[in-house]
Amino acid sequence: MSMLDVPDVPPLTAEQAVMIQRDMQLSRHLEAMDLSDDDRAALFDQKIALEKQFQASRDRSWNAWWRDSGRQEQIDRMVGR
Repeated sequence: MSMLDVPDVPPLTAEQAVMIQRDMQLSRHLEAMDLSDDDRAALFDQKIALEKQFQASRDRSWNAWWRDSGRQEQIDRMVGR
């Protein structure tokens, strides 16, 4: 496998795409002028929790992609390990 065969970043999973859509929905709701402070705080809490969940999911994707891409082995060979 050559370096050109491996994408630079792992693709989004379906779960991650849904999280992005949900984040966009929460952002639109936060723009509403008629929200109470409690409602706005609850939406912010949901948004923060979703962002943490998304980051954890992306971290897992990156780790799996890195492991499966063979890049670590290529780096090891280049530096003589």
